[in-house]
Amino acid sequence: WKVLAGINLTPDTIGWTNITLAPRVPAKLEWVRARLNTVRGAVASSWRQLPERGFAYNFTVPIGSSAIVELPLSLVTANASEVLAGTNAVWEGGKFVPGVPGITGGRASKEGGVVLLAKAGSYKLRCA
Repeated sequence: WKVLAGINLTPDTIGWTNITLAPRVPAKLEWVRARLNTVRGAVASSWRQLPERGFAYNFTVPIGSSAIVELPLSLVTANASEVLAGTNAVWEGGKFVPGVPGITGGRASKEGGVVLLAKAGSYKLRCA
């Protein structure tokens, strides 16, 4: 659950108040699903590669927690990619697009991928 699903406690925090979700998506692996029970509730992270391009990423952040969601450079590039929650864009044209409840911010990562900030809740993203 730590590497492929990317579920980790954010450094310098306690009690799973801040979670880092940083899934790794190897080319030859089609999907991953993991769930970790914490003192705040279940953290879930699952992804599957899409046949056309990109990947679908679902995650759950428990009540009382927030998450830094690091979408991998191998599939998402900050300048060229689009990240959707349902039909609503949260990342488009190299910029965070506000408007999806619970997704509070976004930025390009130093490596060129996309980082989103999420409050407690369940999310279904499509990255292309």
